[in-house]
Amino acid sequence: MRRLLVAGVLLGFSACSAQQCDPSRAGFLSGIGCEASGSFATRNQSQQSEFVQQNAAALQSRAQAQDQGARASQALLTRDQARRRLGTFDQQTAQLRARLNAARARGGLDQVRLSDAQAELDALQRQRAGLQGNATEEQVRALDAQRRRLADQLSGI
Repeated sequence: MRRLLVAGVLLGFSACSAQQCDPSRAGFLSGIGCEASGSFATRNQSQQSEFVQQNAAALQSRAQAQDQGARASQALLTRDQARRRLGTFDQQTAQLRARLNAARARGGLDQVRLSDAQAELDALQRQRAGLQGNATEEQVRALDAQRRRLADQLSGI
């Protein structure tokens, strides 16, 4: 019994590593704490570098998400602008068709030029019908340029 008591007292004075450190048999047997052995500093540096890497990855992900959001917003804005311009184009094309019909009704004008203008207007409307909802800004500009050229021709008739 005495031996057990002496052994218990001796073990009571021994040291072991704290939970925040890397527990090891060497720390338990030698009594050297994690601060003195350098394992605490090593573990601390490891955790800090992991933290920095995780923050960098999170910042990069956030930046990519914002960039994708900005691109999606710009695409929606461009598509909406193209739709508005196509709506305006449709109104102006309808006005051209009305002018063409009025010129044809007046009679006595150059029927060949009227027929050519009618054919151009029909071709322009076929191109417009092909674009429906997915027109690019360049395509809308090209259609608008053709419409303006046709309007100039009709103003001379």
